[in-house]
Parts: sequence; structure tokens; C-alpha cells
Amino acid sequence: MLFRSATFIALRALTGVSIGAAIVTIISVASALGPDVSRTTRVTMIFSGMSAGGVVVALLAAYLKPDYNWRLIFVVGGIAPLLLSVVALWKVPPLLVAAKKEAVTPVQLFQEGRAVRTVALWAMCFGTLLTLHLLLNWLPSLVMDFGRTARESALVSAAFHFAAITSAWVLAWLVLRRSPRLIFLCCYGGALGGMLLMILSQGNLLGLFAGSIAIGFCLNGIQHLIYGVGASLYPAEMVGTGMGFATGVGRLGSMVGPFIGGLAYALGGGAFGTLLMTVSPIGL
Repeated sequence: MLFRSATFIALRALTGVSIGAAIVTIISVASALGPDVSRTTRVTMIFSGMSAGGVVVALLAAYLKPDYNWRLIFVVGGIAPLLLSVVALWKVPPLLVAAKKEAVTPVQLFQEGRAVRTVALWAMCFGTLLTLHLLLNWLPSLVMDFGRTARESALVSAAFHFAAITSAWVLAWLVLRRSPRLIFLCCYGGALGGMLLMILSQGNLLGLFAGSIAIGFCLNGIQHLIYGVGASLYPAEMVGTGMGFATGVGRLGSMVGPFIGGLAYALGGGAFGTLLMTVSPIGL
């Protein structure tokens, strides 16, 4: 059992490193695909693909046999990146060759008036991914704790991811017309409202769906927008370094979030206590 646990932890760590590297690469390539004026919109829309994958996985979990669904999800999750890597090897190198090649050091992220924006970006990445991954890992368990079935919990999770796809496209359009600060404020408020709605629903399925959709739209929308706005905070040659460090800080939050959820369960907090844990980072 110990060997299996250690193997699983190692595989999850390797997956996390790979996904983190892929995210930074995608941001850098997407930033180089067109003019700077549309960079935020472009990066935000491209990241809607992550949420589309989440919908597919949630629907698979809802309609496959319980004894086999987790194995098939791992198989699909393993094969899809291998296929995509072939496309990346075919298409990505020309884009990278065309990009500027200048040595950028982490210290430069804090020079020429960039210190405040860099710290703010890191704080947003940490708090948002902490809350987002807490929910991604514990949402099905939270819904079942309210007395719903495993299939209902998977459908609530699918609604969460579907709302995230919608938010990426809506916010990509909206960010060209409204201040990103106002959009961030409204989304954080909407995510907080969705969490409170789930707490107050007391297991009502409609309330759980509504809360999940609100959280999925707002919280995932914030994440997509962070990548888009964050890429616009730095010159093109610094995007990879700037967003690489921001993503790394965010990944620290994504590790802390599930731990906090597990701690809440271990202390007997259940669904109510875990949802309360998610409110604090968003409130801050």
C-alpha cells in the first residue's frame, strides 16, 4: 500500500510539472500569435480548451460504470496529451524560432516599475488557484455530502466546467470593452456569491447547480483572465519568464487548496466546513 501511495504521489507530481510547463508554453506561443492589442483576449479564449476537457471528463465519470470510470479517465487523460504532443512538435517550433530570444532574469520582473504588478499577479494566482483546485478536487464529495448521488455530483461538476468555457469567451469579449479591474472585482464577488448559495442550499439540487455554475463561470473566468491580463503586463520577450513564475506561485496555491479541503474533512467540517474554507481566500 505504501509503495502504491508513493507511486501515485510521484505520478501526480510529474503530471503537475508537465501541465505547468505546458501552460507557460501555451501562454508564450499564444502571445506571439498576433498583435499586442488583442493579446489578452487571445490568451483568454485559448484557455477555454482546458475547461472543455473538464466537461468531457465529468460526463465520462457520470455515465460510466463506477468500477471502471476512474481507470478510463486516466487512460484518456494519458493518451490525449501524447497525441497533442505530436501536433506540438509539428507546429510549435516555427513559432518559437520566430520569437525574440533574449535572456531574461527573474530580477527584471521587479525592475522598471513592474514590482507591484508582479506581486499582485502572484497573489491573485496563488489565491485563485488555491480556491479553484480545492473545489476541483472536492466538489463531487461536497455534493454527495449534501445527500446527492454520485451521478448528480458528476453532473454538478460538469456544469462547473461548462460554465468555465462560457466565461472564457464572454470575458475575452468583455475585456476589450471594460476595465479588467472591474471584471475581476465582479467575478470575485460572483464566485463568493456562488459559494454562499451552495452553503445555503442545504442539498437542494437546483441550488447546487446554480452555485456550481456561478462559481465555475466566475472563478475559472478569473483564472483565464489572469493568464490573459498577466501576459499583457510584460514585454513580449518577458512573457515566458513572467508568466512562468506567476504560474509556479499559482501551482503552490493549487497544492495548498486540496490539502485545506482534506484538513476540513479530517476535522469533521464536511461539505459546510470545506465550502467555508473556500470563502476566505476569495474574500481576501
